[in-house]
Parts: sequence; C-alpha cells; structure tokens
Amino acid sequence: MRGKLKLTSLELKVKEILDSLGVRYIAQYPTRTGFIIDFAIITGDNKIAIEVDGEKWHSTKRQKKRDRFKDYQLKREGWKIIRIKEKDISSEYIKEKLENMSIVKLE
Repeated sequence: MRGKLKLTSLELKVKEILDSLGVRYIAQYPTRTGFIIDFAIITGDNKIAIEVDGEKWHSTKRQKKRDRFKDYQLKREGWKIIRIKEKDISSEYIKEKLENMSIVKLE
C-alpha cells in the first residue's frame, strides 16, 4: 500500500488546472514497469500520461535520457504522453494538448 501522495509545487499547479478543466485523472499512477506517471487519464481503451518537467530536475543529460526511456516504456504499454515543461504550465496550454489528443473534449 502506498503512502500519502506528495506532489511537487509544479504538479500542484497542473493538478489545479486539471481540476478547473473538469478532467478526471489519477495522480501518481504506478505502471507495471515500475514508473510513476504524474497524472494518468484513462478513458476506455485510451491512456494519457501527463508528465510535469521542472527545469531544475529535467534539464540534465542524464535525466533527459531517463525521460526518453520512460516515454519509450510507456508507449510500449499503450500510453500517449504529454510532457509539460515548467515554462508551459498554463490552463490554455494544457487544454490545447488534451484536445489535440482527440480523446479529451473540453468545454
């Protein structure tokens, strides 16, 4: 059993935006390959993984390589991935990304 979820300040911003858009999601969703998805949206057979990338933690060569590997593994599991950089965190940006998936329709 997992302990209480601890979201980063950037993840909290994205959570607030998803909530304001009325998006149903699961925060800190564990995958069978051992990765944790920041926000998972599961609608029928469609799975969207939203990953929030802070500049400090996701700008190193090592972390970028790990992110690419995570994306590769998630795609193999059937996930569509949205990576949101710190500078892009906004309601408009997230809404556009979700609508572009043609899975999530927002009013």
